[in-house]
Amino acid sequence: MLGRWYRTAILDLMTTKTFVSDPAWIAKRTGISIGEVSDSLKKLLESGLAKVDESGVFSKTHLKVRFPTTFSKSVIREHHTSQMKRAIVELEQKITPKDFNGRLVVGFTTACNPECLDDVKNYLHNALVEAVEMFSKDPCTEVYQINLQLIPLTKKID
Repeated sequence: MLGRWYRTAILDLMTTKTFVSDPAWIAKRTGISIGEVSDSLKKLLESGLAKVDESGVFSKTHLKVRFPTTFSKSVIREHHTSQMKRAIVELEQKITPKDFNGRLVVGFTTACNPECLDDVKNYLHNALVEAVEMFSKDPCTEVYQINLQLIPLTKKID
């Protein structure tokens, strides 16, 4: 599922008010090929994350799908890497005021007490979950990706 960034995007696109169960429409909305859409729809159906009714309309089987990151796993690292690369492209290529107003990229560098790391990680995780809840109130018409990075900039020396 996480092997391709657009699978989660397609899955959430299914919940939008304007969703159309047409691979060409999905391809246009996500900027991927119709073949990638068709492959993704097949994978989403096989995994049980999506279903299709008798009239051919796709929908999510569960409104909320989470992929917890409680330990390091290759597919999750690759997914996060691909999303960070997409953010870099967004910053480098989409530079109009309208583009800027449609995103938020901020960062802070701070001295910290590493003994608070677990508390801070839990706080940030919960804040992101709350932000997603606020952002996903109907009517949903678009799909966004929210990333958060908390990385050390210094190394311990003995």
